[in-house]
Amino acid sequence: MMHRLIAHSEAVTDTAFTPTGRLLASTSLDHSVLVWDVESGRELMRMPPGFGHELPVRCVAASPQDHVICTGGDDAFVRVWDLRSKQLIRKLISHTRNINTCA
Repeated sequence: MMHRLIAHSEAVTDTAFTPTGRLLASTSLDHSVLVWDVESGRELMRMPPGFGHELPVRCVAASPQDHVICTGGDDAFVRVWDLRSKQLIRKLISHTRNINTCA
């Protein structure tokens, strides 16, 4: 079954499936990061502006553990998120320019 995932208020900049393919994370110019259940199409988690990135979010990558993602964007920070607790694990502060790619 296919789902149309609509929630960002501006353009989506990147997407990443977790290794099991069960979850999909998306980033956007609206400064938010969303995590979706692929099977149901339901939004499971939202990191809204102010809680996470303060500027557009450009990239997302999933870890092999299936419950951790990292995001990067125009605020020059890489953020690491725990999808189980829905919490920010770490904010990496070492870049001086936009983060355009996460891997």
